[in-house]
Amino acid sequence: MATVHAIAYGRLFSFGMAGVLHCYNVRTGELLWTCAINVPYLSESKWSGNYPACTMRIADKKVYLFTGEHSPDDPKERGSPLACVDIDGKLLWRIPFYASHWAANPAIADGYLVYMNAYDNRIYCFGKGLTKTTVTVQNDVVPLGSSILIKGTVSDLSPAVKDTPCVSDDDMAAWMEYLVQQKPMPQNVGGVNVELYAIDEKGKTTYIDTVCTDPQNGGVFRKLWTPPAEGTYIITAVFTGTKSYWDSCSSTAIAVTAAPPAAATAQQITEQAQTIQSLQSTVEAQQPLITALMVLVVIAIIIGVVNIAVVMKKTRK
Repeated sequence: MATVHAIAYGRLFSFGMAGVLHCYNVRTGELLWTCAINVPYLSESKWSGNYPACTMRIADKKVYLFTGEHSPDDPKERGSPLACVDIDGKLLWRIPFYASHWAANPAIADGYLVYMNAYDNRIYCFGKGLTKTTVTVQNDVVPLGSSILIKGTVSDLSPAVKDTPCVSDDDMAAWMEYLVQQKPMPQNVGGVNVELYAIDEKGKTTYIDTVCTDPQNGGVFRKLWTPPAEGTYIITAVFTGTKSYWDSCSSTAIAVTAAPPAAATAQQITEQAQTIQSLQSTVEAQQPLITALMVLVVIAIIIGVVNIAVVMKKTRK
Protein backbone atom coordinates (compact mmCIF):
# COMPACT_ATOMS: atom_id res chain seq x y z
CA MET A 1 0.00 0.00 0.00
CA ALA A 2 1.52 3.30 -1.08
CA THR A 3 1.29 6.10 1.46
CA VAL A 4 3.54 8.68 -0.22
CA HIS A 5 4.24 9.30 -3.87
CA ALA A 6 5.71 11.98 -6.14
CA ILE A 7 6.44 12.62 -9.82
CA ALA A 8 9.81 13.96 -10.95
CA TYR A 9 12.21 13.53 -13.88
CA GLY A 10 9.55 11.68 -15.89
CA ARG A 11 9.13 9.06 -13.18
CA LEU A 12 6.58 8.19 -10.51
CA PHE A 13 8.06 7.33 -7.13
CA SER A 14 5.85 5.40 -4.69
CA PHE A 15 6.77 4.47 -1.10
CA GLY A 16 4.49 2.66 1.36
CA MET A 17 4.05 0.60 4.51
CA ALA A 18 5.89 -2.31 2.90
CA GLY A 19 9.07 -0.22 3.04
CA VAL A 20 9.79 -0.61 -0.67
CA LEU A 21 10.31 2.33 -3.03
CA HIS A 22 8.83 1.67 -6.49
CA CYS A 23 9.82 3.70 -9.55
CA TYR A 24 7.61 3.75 -12.67
CA ASN A 25 7.89 5.35 -16.09
CA VAL A 26 5.29 8.08 -15.80
CA ARG A 27 4.31 7.78 -19.50
CA THR A 28 4.07 4.01 -19.88
CA GLY A 29 3.55 2.78 -16.33
CA GLU A 30 6.52 0.43 -16.69
CA LEU A 31 8.11 -0.55 -13.37
CA LEU A 32 11.73 0.60 -13.68
CA TRP A 33 13.13 -0.58 -10.37
CA THR A 34 12.46 -1.15 -6.66
CA CYS A 35 14.55 -0.41 -3.57
CA ALA A 36 13.74 -1.99 -0.19
CA ILE A 37 14.65 -0.19 3.04
CA ASN A 38 15.38 -3.41 4.88
CA VAL A 39 15.42 -4.07 8.63
CA PRO A 40 18.72 -5.57 9.87
CA TYR A 41 17.11 -6.75 13.12
CA LEU A 42 14.84 -9.84 13.36
CA SER A 43 11.14 -9.00 13.96
CA GLU A 44 11.96 -5.38 14.77
CA SER A 45 9.33 -3.90 12.43
CA LYS A 46 5.66 -4.83 12.99
CA TRP A 47 4.67 -4.28 9.38
CA SER A 48 7.15 -6.25 7.27
CA GLY A 49 10.81 -7.04 6.86
CA ASN A 50 11.33 -3.41 5.88
CA TYR A 51 10.82 -0.08 7.59
CA PRO A 52 7.43 1.56 6.83
CA ALA A 53 7.18 4.82 4.91
CA CYS A 54 6.49 8.14 6.56
CA THR A 55 7.27 10.79 3.96
CA MET A 56 9.45 11.46 0.93
CA ARG A 57 11.27 14.39 -0.69
CA ILE A 58 12.99 14.68 -4.10
CA ALA A 59 15.76 17.11 -5.06
CA ASP A 60 18.88 17.12 -7.25
CA LYS A 61 18.00 13.71 -8.75
CA LYS A 62 17.92 12.14 -5.31
CA VAL A 63 14.97 10.67 -3.39
CA TYR A 64 15.00 11.10 0.40
CA LEU A 65 12.96 8.45 2.21
CA PHE A 66 11.82 9.01 5.78
CA THR A 67 10.66 5.95 7.73
CA GLY A 68 8.48 5.64 10.81
CA GLU A 69 4.82 5.15 11.74
CA HIS A 70 2.07 7.37 13.09
CA SER A 71 1.68 5.65 16.49
CA PRO A 72 5.01 4.06 17.46
CA ASP A 73 5.62 2.19 20.68
CA ASP A 74 8.46 3.17 22.99
CA PRO A 75 11.16 2.11 22.84
CA LYS A 76 10.91 2.56 19.09
CA GLU A 77 12.22 -0.04 16.68
CA ARG A 78 15.94 0.22 16.15
CA GLY A 79 17.62 1.56 13.05
CA SER A 80 14.65 3.18 11.33
CA PRO A 81 16.51 5.27 8.74
CA LEU A 82 16.52 8.33 6.62
CA ALA A 83 17.69 6.88 3.31
CA CYS A 84 18.96 8.65 0.21
CA VAL A 85 18.43 6.89 -3.14
CA ASP A 86 19.33 8.24 -6.58
CA ILE A 87 16.70 8.24 -9.34
CA ASP A 88 18.19 5.03 -10.74
CA GLY A 89 17.55 3.09 -7.53
CA LYS A 90 21.04 3.09 -6.02
CA LEU A 91 21.12 3.52 -2.24
CA LEU A 92 23.60 6.34 -1.57
CA TRP A 93 23.45 6.49 2.22
CA ARG A 94 21.26 5.90 5.26
CA ILE A 95 21.40 7.01 8.87
CA PRO A 96 19.20 6.16 11.91
CA PHE A 97 16.39 8.70 11.82
CA TYR A 98 12.81 8.21 13.04
CA ALA A 99 10.37 10.43 11.17
CA SER A 100 7.20 11.67 12.84
CA HIS A 101 3.84 11.65 11.03
CA TRP A 102 2.77 14.60 13.15
CA ALA A 103 5.78 16.85 12.50
CA ALA A 104 5.98 19.45 9.75
CA ASN A 105 7.20 18.26 6.38
CA PRO A 106 10.96 18.10 5.67
CA ALA A 107 12.43 21.21 4.07
CA ILE A 108 15.05 21.27 1.31
CA ALA A 109 16.63 24.56 0.18
CA ASP A 110 20.03 25.81 -0.95
CA GLY A 111 21.48 22.31 -0.84
CA TYR A 112 20.41 21.56 2.75
CA LEU A 113 17.78 19.19 4.15
CA VAL A 114 16.18 19.99 7.53
CA TYR A 115 13.89 17.75 9.59
CA MET A 116 13.28 16.54 13.15
CA ASN A 117 14.55 13.15 14.31
CA ALA A 118 12.03 11.56 16.70
CA TYR A 119 14.71 9.27 18.15
CA ASP A 120 16.27 12.18 20.06
CA ASN A 121 13.80 15.01 19.26
CA ARG A 122 16.50 17.14 17.69
CA ILE A 123 16.38 19.00 14.39
CA TYR A 124 18.97 17.77 11.91
CA CYS A 125 20.44 19.66 8.96
CA PHE A 126 22.11 17.60 6.22
CA GLY A 127 24.36 19.11 3.56
CA LYS A 128 27.88 20.19 2.70
CA GLY A 129 29.99 21.35 5.63
CA LEU A 130 32.49 24.20 5.74
CA THR A 131 36.09 23.14 6.33
CA LYS A 132 39.38 24.49 7.65
CA THR A 133 42.78 23.42 6.32
CA THR A 134 46.02 24.10 8.22
CA VAL A 135 49.64 23.60 7.14
CA THR A 136 52.88 24.06 9.10
CA VAL A 137 56.61 23.44 8.72
CA GLN A 138 58.47 23.31 12.04
CA ASN A 139 62.00 23.88 10.69
CA ASP A 140 61.22 26.69 8.27
CA VAL A 141 64.83 27.71 7.55
CA VAL A 142 67.03 24.87 6.27
CA PRO A 143 70.23 24.54 4.23
CA LEU A 144 70.04 23.33 0.65
CA GLY A 145 69.87 19.55 0.47
CA SER A 146 67.90 19.20 3.72
CA SER A 147 64.35 17.84 3.90
CA ILE A 148 61.36 19.47 5.60
CA LEU A 149 58.26 17.86 7.08
CA ILE A 150 55.07 19.46 5.79
CA LYS A 151 52.11 18.68 8.03
CA GLY A 152 48.61 19.92 8.73
CA THR A 153 44.95 19.03 9.22
CA VAL A 154 41.57 19.30 7.50
CA SER A 155 38.71 19.91 9.95
CA ASP A 156 34.92 20.07 9.70
CA LEU A 157 33.48 23.45 10.76
CA SER A 158 29.82 22.37 10.79
CA PRO A 159 28.22 23.57 14.06
CA ALA A 160 27.15 20.09 15.21
CA VAL A 161 30.61 18.54 14.79
CA LYS A 162 32.92 21.55 14.78
CA ASP A 163 36.69 20.94 14.69
CA THR A 164 36.38 17.20 14.05
CA PRO A 165 38.43 15.54 11.28
CA CYS A 166 36.97 15.38 7.78
CA VAL A 167 36.36 11.88 6.39
CA SER A 168 35.73 10.28 3.01
CA ASP A 169 32.25 10.30 1.48
CA ASP A 170 32.08 6.50 1.73
CA ASP A 171 32.52 6.62 5.52
CA MET A 172 30.36 9.68 6.20
CA ALA A 173 27.23 7.92 7.53
CA ALA A 174 29.14 5.77 10.04
CA TRP A 175 31.23 8.78 11.10
CA MET A 176 28.15 10.95 11.73
CA GLU A 177 26.52 8.15 13.73
CA TYR A 178 29.66 8.04 15.88
CA LEU A 179 29.85 11.82 16.38
CA VAL A 180 26.16 12.61 16.79
CA GLN A 181 24.30 9.45 17.77
CA GLN A 182 26.63 7.79 20.31
CA LYS A 183 27.50 4.87 18.05
CA PRO A 184 30.90 3.13 18.31
CA MET A 185 33.79 4.74 16.50
CA PRO A 186 34.36 3.04 13.13
CA GLN A 187 37.55 0.98 13.05
CA ASN A 188 38.50 1.95 9.51
CA VAL A 189 37.77 5.48 8.32
CA GLY A 190 39.14 7.02 5.13
CA GLY A 191 40.39 10.59 5.08
CA VAL A 192 40.34 13.32 2.42
CA ASN A 193 42.98 14.20 -0.15
CA VAL A 194 45.13 17.32 0.15
CA GLU A 195 47.23 18.72 -2.70
CA LEU A 196 50.59 20.30 -1.76
CA TYR A 197 52.33 23.00 -3.81
CA ALA A 198 55.51 25.11 -3.50
CA ILE A 199 55.71 28.63 -4.99
CA ASP A 200 59.22 30.10 -5.39
CA GLU A 201 60.30 33.76 -5.42
CA LYS A 202 59.71 34.04 -9.18
CA GLY A 203 56.13 32.82 -8.83
CA LYS A 204 56.79 29.38 -10.30
CA THR A 205 54.47 26.75 -8.81
CA THR A 206 55.76 23.23 -8.22
CA TYR A 207 53.37 20.38 -7.47
CA ILE A 208 54.75 18.42 -4.50
CA ASP A 209 52.29 15.57 -3.96
CA THR A 210 48.74 14.60 -2.99
CA VAL A 211 48.46 13.20 0.53
CA CYS A 212 45.54 11.78 2.54
CA THR A 213 44.49 12.78 6.04
CA ASP A 214 44.11 10.30 8.91
CA PRO A 215 40.78 10.95 10.72
CA GLN A 216 41.55 8.50 13.52
CA ASN A 217 44.65 10.52 14.40
CA GLY A 218 43.21 14.01 14.43
CA GLY A 219 42.83 14.39 10.67
CA VAL A 220 46.55 15.03 10.19
CA PHE A 221 48.45 14.76 6.92
CA ARG A 222 52.23 14.78 6.41
CA LYS A 223 54.81 14.86 3.62
CA LEU A 224 58.63 14.83 3.66
CA TRP A 225 59.98 17.10 0.90
CA THR A 226 63.41 18.35 -0.19
CA PRO A 227 63.43 21.88 -1.72
CA PRO A 228 65.29 21.90 -5.06
CA ALA A 229 67.11 25.26 -4.78
CA GLU A 230 68.02 28.17 -2.50
CA GLY A 231 65.49 30.92 -1.81
CA THR A 232 62.13 31.32 -0.16
CA TYR A 233 59.02 29.26 -0.88
CA ILE A 234 55.34 29.50 -0.07
CA ILE A 235 54.01 26.05 0.82
CA THR A 236 50.28 25.74 0.10
CA ALA A 237 47.92 22.92 1.07
CA VAL A 238 44.70 22.72 -0.97
CA PHE A 239 41.64 20.65 -0.05
CA THR A 240 39.48 20.73 -3.17
CA GLY A 241 36.33 19.55 -1.38
CA THR A 242 34.12 16.47 -1.78
CA LYS A 243 30.42 15.70 -2.04
CA SER A 244 30.27 16.23 1.74
CA TYR A 245 32.59 19.21 2.27
CA TRP A 246 33.35 22.60 0.80
CA ASP A 247 36.94 23.38 -0.20
CA SER A 248 39.57 25.23 1.85
CA CYS A 249 43.31 25.95 1.76
CA SER A 250 46.19 27.28 3.83
CA SER A 251 49.79 28.45 3.30
CA THR A 252 53.06 28.90 5.16
CA ALA A 253 56.59 29.99 4.19
CA ILE A 254 60.08 28.46 4.31
CA ALA A 255 63.61 29.61 3.44
CA VAL A 256 66.44 27.56 1.95
CA THR A 257 69.99 28.82 2.59
CA ALA A 258 73.30 27.86 0.99
CA ALA A 259 74.49 24.34 1.61
CA PRO A 260 77.28 23.95 4.22
CA PRO A 261 80.75 22.87 3.00
CA ALA A 262 80.86 19.21 2.27
CA ALA A 263 82.60 17.06 4.88
CA ALA A 264 85.92 15.52 3.81
CA THR A 265 85.79 11.93 2.68
CA ALA A 266 87.92 9.20 4.20
CA GLN A 267 90.15 9.21 1.11
CA GLN A 268 90.64 12.98 1.33
CA ILE A 269 91.56 12.72 5.02
CA THR A 270 94.08 9.97 4.23
CA GLU A 271 95.65 11.99 1.42
CA GLN A 272 95.89 15.08 3.64
CA ALA A 273 97.56 13.07 6.41
CA GLN A 274 100.07 11.67 3.92
CA THR A 275 100.88 15.19 2.67
CA ILE A 276 101.47 16.45 6.22
CA GLN A 277 103.67 13.48 7.01
CA SER A 278 105.70 14.09 3.84
CA LEU A 279 106.21 17.74 4.79
CA GLN A 280 107.34 16.75 8.28
CA SER A 281 109.87 14.31 6.81
CA THR A 282 111.22 17.00 4.49
CA VAL A 283 111.57 19.49 7.36
CA GLU A 284 113.36 16.92 9.52
CA ALA A 285 115.77 16.11 6.68
CA GLN A 286 116.66 19.82 6.28
CA GLN A 287 116.99 20.46 10.02
CA PRO A 288 120.88 20.47 10.15
CA LEU A 289 121.06 22.95 7.28
CA ILE A 290 118.43 25.13 8.90
CA THR A 291 120.42 25.10 12.17
CA ALA A 292 123.63 26.07 10.40
CA LEU A 293 121.88 28.92 8.60
CA MET A 294 120.47 30.18 11.89
CA VAL A 295 123.99 30.16 13.45
CA LEU A 296 125.39 32.12 10.51
CA VAL A 297 122.56 34.64 10.80
CA VAL A 298 123.30 35.11 14.51
CA ILE A 299 127.05 35.58 13.80
CA ALA A 300 126.25 38.10 11.10
CA ILE A 301 124.03 40.03 13.48
CA ILE A 302 126.77 40.08 16.15
CA ILE A 303 129.39 41.30 13.66
CA GLY A 304 127.01 43.99 12.49
CA VAL A 305 126.38 45.20 16.04
CA VAL A 306 130.13 45.29 16.81
CA ASN A 307 130.85 47.28 13.65
CA ILE A 308 128.15 49.78 14.52
CA ALA A 309 129.61 50.21 18.01
CA VAL A 310 133.15 50.80 16.63
CA VAL A 311 131.90 53.39 14.16
CA MET A 312 129.96 55.25 16.85
CA LYS A 313 133.04 55.30 19.15
CA LYS A 314 135.28 56.80 16.43
CA THR A 315 132.65 59.38 15.65
CA ARG A 316 132.61 60.64 19.25
CA LYS A 317 136.39 61.19 19.25
